Order: sequence, then C-alpha cells, then structure tokens
Amino acid sequence: MRLTGLFTLQVALSIPAGYAANTTQCRCLFGDPCWPSQSDFDSLAQKVSQPLIHPTPLAQPCYADASSSECATVIANQTNSNFRADHPGAMQEPNFETFTFPNGTIDACYLNVTLGVPCHQGSVSVIGVDARTVDDIQAAVKFAAEYNIRLAVKNTGHDFFGRSDARGSFVIWTHHMKKTTMHQSFQPTAAPSNETYEFGVDNILEMTMVTANGTFLTANTHVNPDLFWALRGGGGGTYGVVTSITYRTHPRVPVIGAFFSVGANASQPSASLLAAFTELVRITPSLTDAGWGGHTDVVPAFLGAGTIRFEITYIAPNVSWAAANATIQPYFDFVGALAANSSGDAAPMVVSFAATKQYTSFFDWYTQTIREILGVGTNLELGSWLLPRTTLEDNPQGVAETVLETVAGYDLVAGGAASRVDPDAAGINPAWRKAAVQTVGGTSWAEGTTSDEINALRAALSERNARLRALAPESGAYFNEASPFEPDFKQAFFGSHYDRLRAIKRAHDPQDLFIVTEGVASDEWDSTLNCRV
Repeated sequence: MRLTGLFTLQVALSIPAGYAANTTQCRCLFGDPCWPSQSDFDSLAQKVSQPLIHPTPLAQPCYADASSSECATVIANQTNSNFRADHPGAMQEPNFETFTFPNGTIDACYLNVTLGVPCHQGSVSVIGVDARTVDDIQAAVKFAAEYNIRLAVKNTGHDFFGRSDARGSFVIWTHHMKKTTMHQSFQPTAAPSNETYEFGVDNILEMTMVTANGTFLTANTHVNPDLFWALRGGGGGTYGVVTSITYRTHPRVPVIGAFFSVGANASQPSASLLAAFTELVRITPSLTDAGWGGHTDVVPAFLGAGTIRFEITYIAPNVSWAAANATIQPYFDFVGALAANSSGDAAPMVVSFAATKQYTSFFDWYTQTIREILGVGTNLELGSWLLPRTTLEDNPQGVAETVLETVAGYDLVAGGAASRVDPDAAGINPAWRKAAVQTVGGTSWAEGTTSDEINALRAALSERNARLRALAPESGAYFNEASPFEPDFKQAFFGSHYDRLRAIKRAHDPQDLFIVTEGVASDEWDSTLNCRV
C-alpha cells in the first residue's frame, strides 16, 4: 500500500493526565478488601464487547506440564516479539513481568523450571478488558476510577520501564485495536476549510482519546490544544488512553543503505579504533545534515569479550546513490587507511565490510535488513542520554572514548529536519531539538539472578550512564529507552516543559488514574506507584 496521503492508525496508547486531591490515598489492589467483587466484574463484562481476560505469565504452561506442546511452543517462541505481543500477560522483556519485594525476594514465573522456583503472578495484571472499541475503553476507565483500582494500559508490552503492567492491577489491553484508514485529504476537527519529515510527533495532525472520567474527545491544534501539545512527546501513560492517531504521510522515496563494520581483538580501544570512532563522532552533524540516520552497534570495552568493534547500519532517503556515496565513502576510506596502517598496533584494526546499497523504499530496506521477530525475551534494562550537536563538535574524542567504554548504541535519530522545529511546538523534551545522537547502553541477567546481583548490575549501568550524562549535563534522555532509575527524571525526560505538562495532567486526570514509572506526577506517589506521598 502506497502511503502518499494521510492515514489514521487505530491504536490505544496509554497517555494519562491531571491531579487533584483524592480522599483515598492508595490504589486498591487484587487481594485487598476493596477489590471489586465477582458480581462487580460480571457487571463490567456486560458492558464490553469481549469476555474479560485473566492474564497469566507466559511460562505458566511449563509448570502445568513441562513436556506439553503448549510449553514447547512457549520455549520455541521465547524471543519472538509477535508471539509475546499476542499474550496479554507477556512483556517483551520478561524482567518486567517479575516483582521484587522490599526484602529482596523476587516473585516471578521463570521459563527455566529447573530452578525450582514456583510460578507466581509477579507484576502481571490479574484481570482486564480486551478492548476492541472506544466503548470498551470508556467502560474500563470508568470501572477503574469508580473502584480506585490500580490501572495499567498494555498494547504489545514493549516498554523498558514496565509501564504496561503492575502487580495486582486491572489492565486495558489494546493490542487488537489496529485498524488503519487512508485519507487522500484530511481536515482536522474544527480546522478552517483552507487547512488541509521531522520527528513522528511533528507529523501528527489529530488524536482521539478517552480521558480519566471516561470522556471521549478529539485533540488537535483547534480542539483541546493543550492535550494535543502534551500528547506529542509529553510522556506515555499519563493523560488518558489514545484510541486513534492521524499522521501526515509522505510519498514513498528510494533510500540508500550504508553498512560498515570495524573491530580489533583487544580488551581496550587501540589508537586506530579510537581514531576511527572519533572521526565518526566528528562528522555526525554533517551526516545528519545530509539526511543520514540509523544505528551504530557498539561492542564496548567493559563487556570484556576480547573484541571491541562497532557496526554502522544507516539510511539516507531520497538522495541519489552518487550523492550518498559522496558523504559516506570518505569516512569508509579514512577508516580503511587507518586499518591498513594499524599493523604496528598490539591488536591491528580490521574492516569487515563497507558498502552502500540502493533500495526502492524504506519498507524495502526494512524487510531486507531488520529481523523483526528477534531481540526480545531476555531480562534487560537500559540507560541512555542525548548528546547535542555542539558536544560532538567541541569534544569528539571525549565522546568517542566514553562511548567505546560504556554503551552499546550510538544512534543517529535526531538532528536534520527535526532540529529546525520550534522546541515549544510540542510537549517533547526540548533537548531533542538540540540533539544529534542518542547514546544507549544496558544490562541483562539470567533467570534466577538474585536481587542483590541485579542491583549491582544496575549500579554499574548507572555509573556508565553518569559518564554519558557528564558529557552534556544540560541535555536529556528518550523517555522510552532510558533508565527507570534516572536521578532527575523531570529534567531528563521533560526538561523545561515539565510544569506545563503537570498542569495539563492536573486538569484532565484530577485523581491521577494514569500514573507510570517516572511519568508526570509520579514523584507524588511512592515507589510502587500505589500510594500518595
């Protein structure tokens, strides 16, 4: 399907609002005396289009019968993102299915049954609505508000903060709301008749959503403009449940892909490898100006695997192959010359491949390049930081040294057209408008790892992230790929927009029905997000 006009994507992103004094200071959880009765849930079931769901941990069939076909299916699809998304109790990263008590005990349902740990619910929501319509969402939101129960909103479960579930909670599962409609022209609600690429938020024309009191409304620059501003980058899970988004689309254009890999068998970056990455940092602003974007995979020194390397997977849209090569080939030649003269290094640098390729469209590039069903199913937490263009220009070697020692990703996901938009045009952190790259790292662990061991890994990740933050303390982080333990989440995720976002939330979600980890107003709740502080 050629996307050359406008389209409305029916989804249900969790986006809450507001604050007002609530007579009940804590949410009602499953097992509490205040939890709705079976007859209450039976009444709710009569108001929604699908039977109520009772999510269970993905690995549960293996505890009923480890030799069953159901268990074999789960094991075979542990790293399949589509399989996990189709299960209301599964998160893409299973550590967010677990729950850690204050004494360090972990409540979980591990796939590895040989650990001898019983299968428990962890943080998986216990009951909820399989939403297919706006009416379903309205009924679910009103129910959650009436009984003051902990509410989670889940689509695919791809969330590095665990915002898609909560222990003892009621869930609105929006995964089946996937209708897409094309519009050759589109006039936003209440827009003048003459009103018919950047970040995604800059191409949103209109949203519809259900607010905390169950009201269904439209938000654009003419109707509910405050919500429209906040919804575009001001934090998921904060203002309500978005039921549709209308995007401005663009004609399909050819793209050029660039692929490059260089490394050395060493435990620390050699002079040649450092020079190669320093040059990449130095030219990053010019690459983004030329339209290049993409991912740099880094195997950093701290992993201690005996190899340090980085790999480039970039694309440039709507430019000729000759023009693309003119901007990227000089870098390939520069690193090639470094490698040719690195024989004197203790660990000579080797270029594995360097190539560009033409594709008919972004989708053509995507289907040939991205393995979409892999990369999930492991315990993973992230830490990240946005680096401004000026930081790369003023301190390329310092950035290169820090990145090669600390992170796994140096991503060209900013700059270019996105940097030329008014920083206050949308609720997205203004730091994005100055950024050229996102640097991101992570930590992972095996099932059965103790909470003390996990906390030690988190501490090491926090130290590495602090080194990135020190490169540009005034910058920020991408709310969806950052640390759930960011020391100053207001500045990191929202910057100067926080106070305005808080006021908008106060107006539209006065009882804080929608509260998520490090989201707007989350600091007004305890660490479990169940009780006000």
